[in-house]
Amino acid sequence: VRLYGTEAEAVLALGAEPIVVGADIYAGEIRWGVRQEAGLQLEDIVYRRLRAPLYRPDQLVDLIEPMAAIMAEELDWDASELARQIDDVKARLNSDMAFLTN
Repeated sequence: VRLYGTEAEAVLALGAEPIVVGADIYAGEIRWGVRQEAGLQLEDIVYRRLRAPLYRPDQLVDLIEPMAAIMAEELDWDASELARQIDDVKARLNSDMAFLTN
């Protein structure tokens, strides 16, 4: 409800199951991001639509691949596109978090 307001029920209708056991991101959020918000890149969904690095930094590493898998189904990505999308987000995440190791 915090992110979707009156559309929360419609989002959950697209998938009310968590994408990872114990996570608080649901499959419907990914599908909604693609179908209703025109999210075509994993980075867009992760960073702009869900803001997972801000709200779920401790869960993010475990969430990237399941989010990408749902997007691959929605957008008919082949294996190489799926891998590229995952690699791009992981590279950005590593860059964003580099300050922790310096």
